[in-house]
Amino acid sequence: MEAQSKGLGSGSTSSQQKSSVPMSSMNGLAPFASSMSQLVTIKLDRTNFLMWKSIVVLLIIGCEFDGHLFGTDKCPEKLLEDGFVNLSYRSWICKDSALIGWLLNAITK
Repeated sequence: MEAQSKGLGSGSTSSQQKSSVPMSSMNGLAPFASSMSQLVTIKLDRTNFLMWKSIVVLLIIGCEFDGHLFGTDKCPEKLLEDGFVNLSYRSWICKDSALIGWLLNAITK
């Protein structure tokens, strides 16, 4: 059973969930980050952009993160109309942060 909270940090809970986003989707981000780091064995430099980009884009599409990369997966509202926290928002932020972190890791030596 998942908790529902009203507002941010209000501490109130209920036994019902106010979003259709399964918590398991947010738990799946850790394997994404580690597996992506292992699959891309080259770091971006001045000489390998086209090869690096091809690998990175294919992996991102394969992991269904392309909506974040290309801007088609828009960030949902932080709160629902009834004032409850939108779990879809939290899931989107987690997924976006994982992608940004992985991309930064893939370009840094």
